[in-house]
Amino acid sequence: MASIMSQNQFAQLEQLLNSAVQTSTMLLSALQKEYASLGLEPPEDFLSALQDKQEALDKLGKIDAALLRMEAHGFHPGKDSQRFFISHYGQLNGDRIEHIWQEFLELLEQCHHQNSINGCMIKQQQQATQQALAILRGQDTEAVANYGPTGISTTGGIVPNPLAKA
Repeated sequence: MASIMSQNQFAQLEQLLNSAVQTSTMLLSALQKEYASLGLEPPEDFLSALQDKQEALDKLGKIDAALLRMEAHGFHPGKDSQRFFISHYGQLNGDRIEHIWQEFLELLEQCHHQNSINGCMIKQQQQATQQALAILRGQDTEAVANYGPTGISTTGGIVPNPLAKA
């Protein structure tokens, strides 16, 4: 059975959650920086954003591990967590922890959303690059019927006069 947190452990939990909020804010900032730098020159801005993102993710991983260790002392995030903290630490402390936890969850949702947008943009850029390379190599870029210079319909395969030969 889990023991009840001491005041010191409670303070550690509050500090961990505040650190999680701060780090999630850093991650969101890095994701927004990554978005702003996609497709722009110089690539150093994009690489800097990736480094910032990785640092924030590493820090969040450590915070997550510490929060998991806190479960042994009574911290179980979820629908009953606020009731637990209010019953053991008073309304003010329970509300404070719940507020920080909710802020953390909202930031994680924003990070997830921004990361999805960035991923879609990167995928589109990769597809455009692959298509351009295929054209330069003389590879057909689509599996639809095309007409060659002689008017003959072709599908797939090698384009007879690649740009690379031109």
